[in-house]
Amino acid sequence: ITSINQNIYPSHEHWKSQKNWVPFSYKNEILVIQYLNPLLVVNITSGTNATKLSSDNRSISWPYGEIRGGTNALFIGDEYLSFFHSRIQLSNRTEFTYFMGAYTFTRHRPFQITSISKLPIVDLRLYTREIHDHANDYIVFPTTCYWDNDLIVISGGYQDNGLFIASFQLPSILSTLRDIE
Repeated sequence: ITSINQNIYPSHEHWKSQKNWVPFSYKNEILVIQYLNPLLVVNITSGTNATKLSSDNRSISWPYGEIRGGTNALFIGDEYLSFFHSRIQLSNRTEFTYFMGAYTFTRHRPFQITSISKLPIVDLRLYTREIHDHANDYIVFPTTCYWDNDLIVISGGYQDNGLFIASFQLPSILSTLRDIE
């Protein structure tokens, strides 16, 4: 541990519970995406107050629930890539279902999301296990990723009591994204 900041409460209009932050490295600093929709990037390295660095107020359409954090962001080519989760109550269910998707964002300030998955990234094996939590039916939550020679490896949790490891060729993930205007 290189530093610990306790009680980081940003002084902006989007304060909610603080979890699902997406860290990324930018010009030798660690920044975090605090919210994805709308995008809010903060710097938490100075003191106990998060400093708002960049925001993008465009609303991103994702019909599979609220877009939330997930993995760290990787600098790939000319932009960053990360994986998120979302949660939605499907029309025929009383519980919530979680989905995973990917997005890219610009490499420089002001940061903007440039693309997002057209559809959820789904492996049916993650949606057939016994339900562990009766408030949610299927839970899929990407937690970390790394990039090695065009292979993206993601680890995450599912059903709040299982682990998954997924790997994808970078071009195949990028081909599933749609541009954000």
